Amino acid sequence: MALFQRKHAEPGDASAVAVADNSPAAPAEATPDKGASNFRLYIPIVGVLLGIALLLYPVFATRHNDVVQQQQSNNYSIEVNGIPSETLAEELAAADTYNEDLRQGVILDPFIKDVAPDSEQYQAYLKYLDLTDVMSLVRVPAADVNLPVYHGTFDDTLQKGVGHLFGSSLPVGGDSSHSILTGHTGLPNATMFDNLTKVKEGDAIYLNTANRALKYVVNDIRVVEPSNVDTLGRVEGKDLLTLITCTPYGVNSHRLLITGERVPLDDIEEQAVKQIEEPKAHWSWWMFVLLGGAILSAILMFGAIIRLWLLMRRSNEDKKDAERAPHPENS
Repeated sequence: MALFQRKHAEPGDASAVAVADNSPAAPAEATPDKGASNFRLYIPIVGVLLGIALLLYPVFATRHNDVVQQQQSNNYSIEVNGIPSETLAEELAAADTYNEDLRQGVILDPFIKDVAPDSEQYQAYLKYLDLTDVMSLVRVPAADVNLPVYHGTFDDTLQKGVGHLFGSSLPVGGDSSHSILTGHTGLPNATMFDNLTKVKEGDAIYLNTANRALKYVVNDIRVVEPSNVDTLGRVEGKDLLTLITCTPYGVNSHRLLITGERVPLDDIEEQAVKQIEEPKAHWSWWMFVLLGGAILSAILMFGAIIRLWLLMRRSNEDKKDAERAPHPENS
């Protein structure tokens, strides 16, 4: 009789309202739970992807910049080949005169900025070998170095290539000359002089300055304190070239000095120095470390995603089973 009375209850009857509100209410709560679950899934994915991107950025930035710098060297070779030989000869003669007249003062650590860029001497120096933005190019086959050389050793210069140390001889050779070239090691976005540690005595260093090709054979390698510049002076009757970079890698407490003495080139070597080289990106040990970290992070991320997805699926199935189960009050 009670069931019959509820079925025919008046619209204002509270019991009728209660019965009407009972049946359709359950499914409405599923949507917020699903949205919250998706949110919990996406947050760690985004975080891990950002971490992987941070790991991979130095690798791809370095490989890209390596190619760009080698293209700058190639562009220099192309540009000087297009300059009239008379102009090149005049430029080289002026550089030779500069070296002969150079009163070499105290050579300082090139990474200590103790030169006033607006000084009269420095501004005069910038006018030599200024046919292009690049003053020379240096190649060290043993270290996979093929880089443009710029005037000076200020930070902006060393970020884009090798710097010629103001106060040392211009990189055109000559008796009693000593040219000093500086490059970074350990930059996060370029290889530069990272591989100079591979150079051994007897290896060759090549320069191309205004189409003058020069070859130096390494005869001295040493690691010194930054203040130790005893070997950077000119030696009477010798034509020397020294490459300087920081060492050890990532610490930079000392300086690696690689010095070579000029020797004659044969015709094949001279042509090779003046020709362009196919740009190639370098691989360094730290790149493999970062790539390994990125791969491991990706594996862990996918594993976590699969585990979380399985847990969510199981939770949803448990909810559905609970909804399908008969309720005691309805039996």
